[in-house]
Amino acid sequence: MDIENYANQSQLTAPVPTNVLETNKSYRIQVALPGYKRDQIHLEVNDDVLLITAEVTTEEKEENKKYRKQEIFSSSFQRSILLPEDINDNNIKASFKDGLLNIELPKSTRPVKSSLEISIR
Repeated sequence: MDIENYANQSQLTAPVPTNVLETNKSYRIQVALPGYKRDQIHLEVNDDVLLITAEVTTEEKEENKKYRKQEIFSSSFQRSILLPEDINDNNIKASFKDGLLNIELPKSTRPVKSSLEISIR
């Protein structure tokens, strides 16, 4: 199955723009997550599936505040991506800067499969 075919996509907000690029050495996934902070994003691999989750909550409503309009609210999303067989799970790298999550999935002739959490730089 190709990497761009998602195994599952469940979102509570508008669709999250995502790019998938394949090079000779790796696959690269870019996910636009404006408004999120690095510590609100979680990545894990399990059974050849990359799970991306994020959650942001707004401040608690104060009793004395009366909103005339409120469009900023708590939101979360989850996206599962079935990984190709030629990925070495132990070498997946991720970074987050300026609202853009970048995930580097190196190809390998000897892929290693494991269940793990991926830290985001």
